[in-house]
Amino acid sequence: MTDGRDGVRDAGDEEGVEGGAPVVDAAQEVIDNPRAMAIARVRANTVLGRLRARRGETGAREALAEARRLGCCWQ
Repeated sequence: MTDGRDGVRDAGDEEGVEGGAPVVDAAQEVIDNPRAMAIARVRANTVLGRLRARRGETGAREALAEARRLGCCWQ
């Protein structure tokens, strides 16, 4: 399954993954790892932000803003 925009699999949307809990745990693990590469933290924050936004949870904006901040260093 792809999200139709970037061709990247979005495990939070797969059937059988209730609420995306494994996705949230994996994304948070990458974000909390000080040795994680910036590109990995960008993707983890993007996934976490999108999932929180779809659920209507707090913290979506902050996660997406952090992804953007980290991604801007490549320009």
